Order: sequence, then C-alpha cells, then structure tokens
Amino acid sequence: MSTRVSTGRVARILAGILIAGASIAVHAQPGAVADYRFNGSLGDSLGNAPALTQLVPGDGTFIPVSFDGAAGSALAFSAGAGLSLALDGLIDGQDYSFAVLARFAAVGGWNKFIDTTALARDEGLYVHAGFVELYPSALSGAEPVEADQWYQFVMTRDLSGLVTVYLDGVEQFSLDDDVAGYAMISAERLLTFFRDDDSTGNFETSPGAVKRIRLFNRALTAAEVARLENYRGGEVIFRNGFDPAPVMRER
Repeated sequence: MSTRVSTGRVARILAGILIAGASIAVHAQPGAVADYRFNGSLGDSLGNAPALTQLVPGDGTFIPVSFDGAAGSALAFSAGAGLSLALDGLIDGQDYSFAVLARFAAVGGWNKFIDTTALARDEGLYVHAGFVELYPSALSGAEPVEADQWYQFVMTRDLSGLVTVYLDGVEQFSLDDDVAGYAMISAERLLTFFRDDDSTGNFETSPGAVKRIRLFNRALTAAEVARLENYRGGEVIFRNGFDPAPVMRER
C-alpha cells in the first residue's frame, strides 16, 4: 500500500473542513458537458450527455468505494473491455479537458486508457512502465503510477494545440500538438476509455476500476485542474470559479 501524500490530497482535506455543513445552491461546472460518477449507473449526473456504452456488453461490476468520507461505487472492468462515448454535440472542436479517476491492476507494460481516434490508431494516453505517457510523443510523467492505487488523470488540449497532462493535479508534461495531432479527436468523434486500439489487437490494456469521468468543452487552466482534486470522488460539483460545493440534488 502506498503511503505517499500529494498536495492534491491535502487540498481536499482542507476544502472539506471549509465547506463542512455548508448549504450552497448547486450550479453547473464551468464548461462541463458530462460528469459520470458510476454510482450504480453509466449515466451522466449532469443530464447533458448520453450514458456511456460498454464495448463488451455486460462487462463490469459496480463495487463499493469511499472517497473523502463519501460512500459510493465504482465500475470494475476487465482488460480491454472499455467504454465509449459519441462526442457530437458535447465537444465539437479540438479543445477539451478529460478527467478520469481510476486505478489499474497492471502498470508495468503498456496500458491505453484514453483514445480519441475511434480505435483506429495507436495514438493515445497510456500508463507505460509505471508512468503516464502520450504515445507516440515519447513524453512521460515524472511521478510514478502504482498498481491498484487511485489517481486522477487529466488531459487538456487548447485551441492552439497545446496538450497538457496532469496526475493528481500536478502537471506531468505538455507539448505542441498542433501539427502532430496525437491528441486530436478524429472525424468519427468517438471517445474511448480503457480499451486499446484495433490496429494493435487490443492487447495493451489492464483490468481496473473507474470512479469518475468528467468532460469539459474547453482546456482547463492549471489552477482549475488543481481544484478538481478537491473532493475528487465525492458528491461534489463546482460552482463559480471552481469553488467546491456539496451536491444538494442530482439533476
């Protein structure tokens, strides 16, 4: 069991103290288009997006988990099973942010967990040899990813093509993707999680579990990504300026 303590986790604890017992009206997250919480459902808690599609129908089991003192559930999935979402009407350009709160059973080899090419090409976000990596850029993170530990992975892409990848709120690397297009959304506009591309036979995957997936139709700033660490898995959304607020109702 890892004993590491990140600044993101400290921030979550402090935020919990500040908002405990608060009664705040809930507003949508700035730029948020979908928030999948996996509390016994594959549906979007914001009510904007369709439910995620299981690429292997029937795969996955909802398991009990607790984050930041809030009980809930996560979806445990098999290696290569995967989830997909059609992005039309949600993210229509090439600027976005994806935030994935997940854990993986195997991190030593190649493990693809975000694909924006409709599974047609090898490009995508991986955990490779224990570090997050955008293939084939050869750039990888500085902080290790351990097996069976929860992490929040965030990838942003802005209008200029700048891609930035974060782990638990901490920037790991950035690159100019305007020409290479490693993180561009293909014409099919299909986003896939936890499944390898067809070009390599769907072998570079790992079983694991996912607690939350959030999608934004713009590139979040570094400060906003850091704030995603506040109550990252609990029943919390964000209101004006990404201040954490407890959820009073599901929409």
